[in-house]
Amino acid sequence: MAMITITSAIPDIHEKRGRYYTAETYLLPSDDAEKARLNGQHEAVKPFSDGLIPAGLVLKAGDAVLDAGTGSGIWLLDIANRVAEGVSFTGMDIEGRLFPKPLPNMKFLVGSTFDLPHDLDSTFTLVHQRLMVAAFSVDGWRKAISGFYRVLKPGGYIKLEEIDFLCILPGPVAVPPLTSKFCEGSKVLCAKRDVGADTLLNITALLEEAGFEMVDETRRAIHLGGQVNHARDAFIGAWRSMKGPFVQSRVIDGAHTDMEYDDFLDQIEQEWRTTDFARTWCNWTARKP
Repeated sequence: MAMITITSAIPDIHEKRGRYYTAETYLLPSDDAEKARLNGQHEAVKPFSDGLIPAGLVLKAGDAVLDAGTGSGIWLLDIANRVAEGVSFTGMDIEGRLFPKPLPNMKFLVGSTFDLPHDLDSTFTLVHQRLMVAAFSVDGWRKAISGFYRVLKPGGYIKLEEIDFLCILPGPVAVPPLTSKFCEGSKVLCAKRDVGADTLLNITALLEEAGFEMVDETRRAIHLGGQVNHARDAFIGAWRSMKGPFVQSRVIDGAHTDMEYDDFLDQIEQEWRTTDFARTWCNWTARKP
């Protein structure tokens, strides 16, 4: 396939407090610090992802894989080392700052998953996306999933991974108070950006609505306590990286300045370290008939 560069529906880059934020609806920045955090996060969450490739799928020469919202491309780089030669890989994101140097069988496209080009119709054997629950409205999810269905071959698989960012799912232990305060502020901020608090609960229905057959849906508890915890480091790093949007929106009482927000996140990190709090990681696998 020829390289495709998509320019429609890509917002301007915004600089806030020395961090680069690509889209108003996406809370995380796009810069070198975020690239390093994403790479570490990939290793931390991999044990909870039910494998990089769906259990019923064996990728072979001629197959193609799409990673939507690829970020630093770390998921693609990892999977490329685990499959047969002759598989091709495409990563897509609205921001190209984080893209790595591609392997010979790999390409990265700047573009929106809401506007997948028709040149890609019925191209991919596997489509993967993760951690967009706080970025897409329900209508956005519907549009993205419909596009994923279109670009998959018949019999192809979709694998989605999300975290319970807004603390709406019942967990193994109660949400501690400071974390709960952050989650409530996050709900307000997401609502301002047309991201509903119940989006996580709708993904299965949206997959089925698009025509997918559900294969598997799992939830895994990621415990964040203890002195050394790489998942905690990745997740608290994500929340720290959201300082620009949170301080600007003033949705958390007592965290209206940079210093107040940093102090609040220090307290949350200590809360996670000293309690048995766990965040819920969700996996969906579905198949196009």
